[in-house]
Amino acid sequence: MADSGFATQLTATATITISIRDVNEAPVLTGAQLSSLENVKSGTKLTPAVGSNAIMASDVDAADRNALVFSIDSGNDLNLFRIDAATGEISTVRAVSMDFETQSSYRMVVKVTDKGGLSATASVTVTVQDVNEAPWLEQPPVNASMKAHVASSVVITKFIGRDQDSGDSLQYFLQGPNADIFSSVRCEES
Repeated sequence: MADSGFATQLTATATITISIRDVNEAPVLTGAQLSSLENVKSGTKLTPAVGSNAIMASDVDAADRNALVFSIDSGNDLNLFRIDAATGEISTVRAVSMDFETQSSYRMVVKVTDKGGLSATASVTVTVQDVNEAPWLEQPPVNASMKAHVASSVVITKFIGRDQDSGDSLQYFLQGPNADIFSSVRCEES
């Protein structure tokens, strides 16, 4: 400050303290593409898909950085997944919960909330990877009998095999001590 009204200028100085109050800014959350094999056991952690990152959250507010809380906001209608509230790591809830042939991917929205109540959301996609499952017989094997000297085209017994993997074809074989007396096994698609 200066006084210019006189021949001699007088000055005075003062120290002024300006306080800047921090305001809470919302956290930032990036989505992820995760992947898992189908039919995994309960508690299996989902991993980032090739070329993708895990769920990541940040907050510019120093007090909030270690206090972020993760939750699944929507898209988990079947309750197949759970999220670690502290780390954001997603894992399966039930064994055999994801079946590639039924649904090959899931989409959910994840939310992160800071201590001040501000939040952010991001999309997470879980891709289910196919695993080759064993085929099965719809009915148990049976003991069949027949008369001696019957024609070669006589049907002795029928059974139906199934394989839930799309694109797989089944092959049938007779096994056991008398399997060689039968000339063929005929397969009919149903």
